[in-house]
Amino acid sequence: MHPGLARFTDLPDELIISIFEDPEFSVESLYFMALLSRRLHRIALAIYFSRHKIDLSTKKLTVYLKGDDSLDTLSFLRLSLHIDSLEYLSCTIPHPSCTVIHPVVNQMNRLRSLISRLSSIEEVILIFADGHASETYRCLAFGDDARLKAWAHMLGELLHDIVQAGCKHLTVVNGSYLTGTYEILPVSSRPLFIKRIIYSHSSTVPGFRRSWPQGTEDTRVPVLEPSPKEPFLLSSLCIESPIFLIPPALDWTLSALRHAPITSLTIAVPSARLRDSTELWTHILPSIAFAAGPHLTNLKLTEVKAQHADLVLSVLVVNLPHLTNLDIDFLHWFWHLELSTPPKTSRRSLKRLTFLRTIPILAEHLLSRWSLPALRDLTLIWWIPDGQASEFHFVRPLLSVMRTLSKSSSLIALRRRPSSVHISLSITARHSIQSFADRVLSYHLLPQSASLPNFFRLVERIEMTGLYVSYISPLKHGDPLLKFVDLFSQVEELELQTSGSVGEVKDLVNGLQVHATLRRIVVDGDVYSLSAGPV
Repeated sequence: MHPGLARFTDLPDELIISIFEDPEFSVESLYFMALLSRRLHRIALAIYFSRHKIDLSTKKLTVYLKGDDSLDTLSFLRLSLHIDSLEYLSCTIPHPSCTVIHPVVNQMNRLRSLISRLSSIEEVILIFADGHASETYRCLAFGDDARLKAWAHMLGELLHDIVQAGCKHLTVVNGSYLTGTYEILPVSSRPLFIKRIIYSHSSTVPGFRRSWPQGTEDTRVPVLEPSPKEPFLLSSLCIESPIFLIPPALDWTLSALRHAPITSLTIAVPSARLRDSTELWTHILPSIAFAAGPHLTNLKLTEVKAQHADLVLSVLVVNLPHLTNLDIDFLHWFWHLELSTPPKTSRRSLKRLTFLRTIPILAEHLLSRWSLPALRDLTLIWWIPDGQASEFHFVRPLLSVMRTLSKSSSLIALRRRPSSVHISLSITARHSIQSFADRVLSYHLLPQSASLPNFFRLVERIEMTGLYVSYISPLKHGDPLLKFVDLFSQVEELELQTSGSVGEVKDLVNGLQVHATLRRIVVDGDVYSLSAGPV
C-alpha cells in the first residue's frame, strides 16, 4: 500500500460508527472487524451488543446457542475483552440431532471458554433444550459408549468451570436425551448368582447399570472434587432436569451435595421423564438425603407423585435434621391420600422447621405427628377444580381438613406465640373461585360470617396464580374474587399473578378497598397499600 494513501483505520470514530451501524453491515463483518485491532474491537462489539439489545453494564446475560457453528451471541461474548465477571448467566444449549452428539458437545465447549476466563459469576442457569413436545420423548436415549463418553466428559468440564468461577446459585433445566443409558436394577428378588453378574457391570451409583443394548463402558460425569485452596461457594442447587437425577450425571449431583456448602436444594422434575418408577425414586432419594444432610436447610420438591408421599417423608424429611424451610407440592393429589405414621424416633425431626409450604392433607399429617416447635410460617397449597364432581371430591374433604387443622394443638400453639406468625394459602386458580365460595356457603358448613370456623379466621395471606385480571375487574359487589376473599375475615395480604393492564390493575386494587382487614396487595410483583397506592 502506498504510504501516502489513507487507510480504513485513519477514519475518525464517528465515521466508522456510522458505517458499522448501517443495517447492511453484516454480523460477520462486525465479528471480523473486532479481530483487527483494539480500537475496532471496542467499536464493533459495542454496535453488535446494542443491535441485539445486550447491556453488559448490568452483568446479566441471556444466551441462546445455535445448533451449528455459525456466529451467535456467544461468539461475540467470547471475543469481548471487557467481560471479566457476571452476576447472572442463562444459557440455552440446543437439542442434539437424533444420531449425533458432537454439535452439542462443541457448543458446551464454547460456553466453557467464556466461563473459564471469568473472575467470578454469581448465578448460572443451564437450559438443555428438548427437541420434542412430548415429555417422555428421549432423543439419543440409546447412546453408545462413544457418544456417552464425549457428552459426559464435556458436561463435567463445564460444571467444573462454573463452580470454579465461584458460582453460588446453579439451576439446570430440561434435557431428556441420554437418560436411557442406565437402567434400574431390581436385584432384591434375584438369585445370588444373578446379583453377582449384575453388580459386576453396575454403575458407581448403587442400583444402576448400563442398559445392555447400548454399551458396556461405565461412563459417568466427572465428580466435583474438593479443593482446600479454593473452597467452593455453591450454596443453592435447583434441579429441574432428569439428566442430573440418574446416572451418569447423578454422580456429579451427589458429589456437589457432599463437597459444596449447599444449603438450598430444589428438585422439580416431571415424573414422566424419570419413567414414572417408584423403584427408581427409592434408589435416588436416599442417596440425595445422605449426601445433602450435613448442610441442607432449605428443601423444595415439586411435582411429587401421590404414591411417593410416604417415601418423601420417610427418606428426606426424617433424615434432614437441619431443615428450616420445607416446600413440598404434588403433581396430582387426592383428599383420600393415606400417609403412614412415622416411627417414634422420627418425632425428633423437624425441630428447626420455621417455614412449611405444602398441601393441606400433608400439613395436617405433619402437625399431628411432629411438634414443630419453631414453626412460624405455614402456607397451604390449594387447587380449585370446577364442575359438580368437585362438591364431593374437593369441597367437603377440604373443609374437613380445615376443621382438623384449626383444632391442631401445634397450630393453636403456633397462633399463641408472641412472634409474628404467617398462615397463608397458595391457590392455583385455574378454574372458578366463585364455585368454591358458592358451594361452601350452600352446604351451610360455614355459619354466618361472625362465627366462621377457626381456620378461615387464621388465614392472613392469600396467593393466587393463573388469574386473568381482565375477567375480574373492575370489581363490583358480589364479584367472585370479593366473595372468595370475604370468606377469610382476617386476611391482611393478597398476592395475584395476572396479565392485566395498568388501568385494570388499578380498578382491581380500588375494588378490594371494601374488604375490612385487607391492607396490602401484590399484583404481578408490584406492591400496593390500599390507602397509599404503589409502595
